[in-house]
Amino acid sequence: MVSIVTNKEYSTIVLDATDVIKTISKDFGSGVKSLEDTSGADYKPPAGRRFIIQSVFWTASDTSAGNITISQGPVADTMGTTMQDLRFAGETSGTYPLFAEVTTGNYVTCQGSAGHMSCSITGVETDN
Repeated sequence: MVSIVTNKEYSTIVLDATDVIKTISKDFGSGVKSLEDTSGADYKPPAGRRFIIQSVFWTASDTSAGNITISQGPVADTMGTTMQDLRFAGETSGTYPLFAEVTTGNYVTCQGSAGHMSCSITGVETDN
C-alpha cells in the first residue's frame, strides 16, 4: 500500500510493489465525460483499490477563460461529488497540483464550461 508523507501543504507518495502510476484523460469539449485509461475504457479503481490524484493537466483550445469541474461518482459520464473546480483566465493550458482520493468503483468525470477542452490526470492506483 502506498505511503503518504506530508510536509506542510505538499504531499509525497512513496510507492510499494503493488502500486501503479496511471494517467487518465479525455477530450470533452464543453460536455460531461468520464476520463479513460490507456485502453480507451472509462476508468474507475477496481475492487480493493483506490486512485490518488497528484496532478491535473488541462487544455482549452477555443477559449482562454472558463472552468473545468472534476468529480467522482458511480455512473460514467455523469457529474458526481465535486473534487475540484479549476477556474482559468488568460490561459489556454495549465498544470494544477491536486491531492484527492477516488474511491473504489467511482469514475473520474470532468465538465468544461466552453469551447474544446481536455483533461489529463496523473495519480497512483493503490490498495485500499
